[in-house]
Amino acid sequence: MRRCSHVRRTGATGYIGGDALVEIVQAHPDWEENITAAVRNSEKGAQVAAVFPKVKLVYGDLDSTAMIEEEASKADIVYREFVMTRPYD
Repeated sequence: MRRCSHVRRTGATGYIGGDALVEIVQAHPDWEENITAAVRNSEKGAQVAAVFPKVKLVYGDLDSTAMIEEEASKADIVYREFVMTRPYD
């Protein structure tokens, strides 16, 4: 039996990230309870939870570097999909 991976992902409620989450769970349904999705707020989290009730949610944004680093350190696989919509210096 193949070991179930611990997966962390950003962008789960976005256009590409949301589709990617669907594809991951369809390809590996046994992974769903080991997926952690970073979402910006409880409204976005509710969207993910409605479709994927076993996915663990963590809250933050692209500036939440400590959370992103901590979650990535626990993962076997990290998927990152996001679009930068504001200028950065």
